[in-house]
Amino acid sequence: MFGCRVSTSGDSILSGSVNLRESSKDDWERGYGSDGGTRVVRTSAGRTAGLAQLDDDGGVASVYVPCEPKDAQEATGPHALVAEASVNGKSRAAGAARRQDLTDFAYQLTRHAYALAGCKGPSDFPERLPRYGDH
Repeated sequence: MFGCRVSTSGDSILSGSVNLRESSKDDWERGYGSDGGTRVVRTSAGRTAGLAQLDDDGGVASVYVPCEPKDAQEATGPHALVAEASVNGKSRAAGAARRQDLTDFAYQLTRHAYALAGCKGPSDFPERLPRYGDH
């Protein structure tokens, strides 16, 4: 697990963490409410995917990157680095801007964690994920 927490002078907290877990991309998407009625926006570049919940009150963004663990002989299914980022308290950004900022934060955490996790093979991370657009 790799994480980062930023406390601001305005009493808000930006937090994010990345975990290596057994998960398919479909399972990851289902975990963020796409089956439970919560609406999400999605973006992707190659094997890397991002999503953010369309929730004006809080907001959660997540990034999924496949990762074959260095101890692959013990792995039984697909593995991935899954990052999650959120803001607690007031934030300057709202709506689409906040969703994009949270996704960008989660993406940077994931890029850093990829090397720390010792994932097999190189990953072609783009400079940034494609923008969500106006939602």
